Amino acid sequence: MGKIFELKEVDSTNSWMERNLADLGHGDTVVALSQTAGRGQRGNSWEAVPGKNLLFSMFVHTGIDPNQQFLLSESVCLAVATVVRQALAEAVPASEVKVKWPNDVYVGDRKIAGILIQNGVGRDRHGNATLRHSIIGVGLNVNQTEWSEAVPNPVSLAMLAHKEFSVPELFRALQQEIMLRIENVNAPFFALPQHEEYLRSLWRHDGQPHLFAVPADAVHPFHEGDQVKETFEATILDVDLSGMLTLSLPDGQEREYTFKEVTFILGGVS
Repeated sequence: MGKIFELKEVDSTNSWMERNLADLGHGDTVVALSQTAGRGQRGNSWEAVPGKNLLFSMFVHTGIDPNQQFLLSESVCLAVATVVRQALAEAVPASEVKVKWPNDVYVGDRKIAGILIQNGVGRDRHGNATLRHSIIGVGLNVNQTEWSEAVPNPVSLAMLAHKEFSVPELFRALQQEIMLRIENVNAPFFALPQHEEYLRSLWRHDGQPHLFAVPADAVHPFHEGDQVKETFEATILDVDLSGMLTLSLPDGQEREYTFKEVTFILGGVS
């Protein structure tokens, strides 16, 4: 399974792994009670009360083609969603737990987990491009029940189940589920069944139009409060293996976006 590094406090578990790449092997994991500069997608920070939540990063070698790197995102998101469903089995219908493109897990319309994957690209012995390594960062809201107003839609396991959970037990379950999926990511006939599972679990992939926004500054990742160039209704069609989201507009036009180019409008279901 790899070595486990337990830290009381760190700036970011992903950053810690970046600083210690030379000493890491497949499956090595760093878990922290507290992060002083937790990182999320789109350059956002990750807010967590020390000791109340699960914060860890995992170092893996997958050998995935960089053009299919979203296979890894699918695997990790589905692993986290699986453990969340198991933890909330008596409190929340499994169908309420969804993966949100590109790397979040939601319960209903509220965020319970965020995932940040950083890939290092290299060459295999045949000279083909490959993911040399990946750092998988996971933040799961476990026993925290209050957040600052800057966090728009958080929820935790404790809030939903009305009880506290063992953070170490959840860590072991998540570690095992993620590694199980990663070990199979290059297996024959793995990609299509997993992608179908991902689409079944995808938040707002329901055949209905939802509101999206395109930022005015498309060079940088979109942040809450940024100026918006355009808002529009669209239906989610697919996500390809590079992570590109395909949307269908009411007039039948199709558009493709990377995660930096478009965002959901929360509460904007039409």
